[in-house]
Amino acid sequence: MNKKQALIAIVFVIVASIFFGYQLKDIHFDYNFDKFFKPDDSQTQYFNEHRNTFGTDNDFILIAIENKAGVFEKSFLDRIDSLTSKLETVPYVRKVVSPTNLKTTIRDKHTGMVFSSKLLRGDRVSDSLRTIDHPEIADNFFSSSAPAISIVILTEQQLSKKKSDVVDSHLRAILAKTAFDDYHLAGRAIGQIVYINKIQKEFLLFMGLSVALVIVILTLMFRSFRGVIIPLITVLLSVVWSLGILNLANLGIGILLNMLPPVIFVVGMSDAVHLYSRYLEELRKGNSKKTAIHETIFDTGLATLLTSLTTAVGFASLYFTGIPALQEFGYS
Repeated sequence: MNKKQALIAIVFVIVASIFFGYQLKDIHFDYNFDKFFKPDDSQTQYFNEHRNTFGTDNDFILIAIENKAGVFEKSFLDRIDSLTSKLETVPYVRKVVSPTNLKTTIRDKHTGMVFSSKLLRGDRVSDSLRTIDHPEIADNFFSSSAPAISIVILTEQQLSKKKSDVVDSHLRAILAKTAFDDYHLAGRAIGQIVYINKIQKEFLLFMGLSVALVIVILTLMFRSFRGVIIPLITVLLSVVWSLGILNLANLGIGILLNMLPPVIFVVGMSDAVHLYSRYLEELRKGNSKKTAIHETIFDTGLATLLTSLTTAVGFASLYFTGIPALQEFGYS
């Protein structure tokens, strides 16, 4: 390879690295646990048919609100009613069910007619007694161990991380303006945010530990700045390229793909160390840089290529498991 070809190769690597690095700003993390079940499995198909017919059972958010003075206090219930109205305006919310908009069925003793009436009507004693008479309501909306109630928010199905962030920010903004003693949030949209934030932190932690460990090992092995920086940059660029390609393929980083960059980092570093060590060995023999590069590529380079190919084939075999999450990890 002459100088012109080498320059073209370097420019190509730089441009490609910038392009794939730019893709990292849009990389997303995946929360889809359905990928861990085989689509052609009879039980999975039965579950999907049931969900398509009756809808999902976890697309809701629970808000638990405490009031130390008691949950049947009129001023507290008035604030709950106001909160319920505000929650109904939150984006991607289909319905809000709270104690203040619950209704019960009443039969008139004289006429026999049936009509609906609000469960809570503003009287502390009668409201508490009426609630006790309806255990299906009391057990779901009123706490038996603390003065607290719950509000159920039904959201659109399968909210994405972006939409969940919108819902979460609106909910917290509304609740921040209230004067409740305390409140707690739970549900799929909230859990998704917590889970993905956890994945992001662990992703940075694993990568940071991998880089730190490799720097220490390279320093002990080569005891030179060049011996550390060249293998490190080479492998970091391979990680950037891999993540950029993942984003272009619209594959989010989930539980398994979260471990892909560290795996690439470790495997790639092994090859980089072998190649650089052989290059230094050829230089110590008195060979020119051109000869050293030639011997490194066609001797050690071929061996590392074969080991990388066998590793790639091993991961690619995961495609035949039929489980989408493992398939993605295999061919990624």
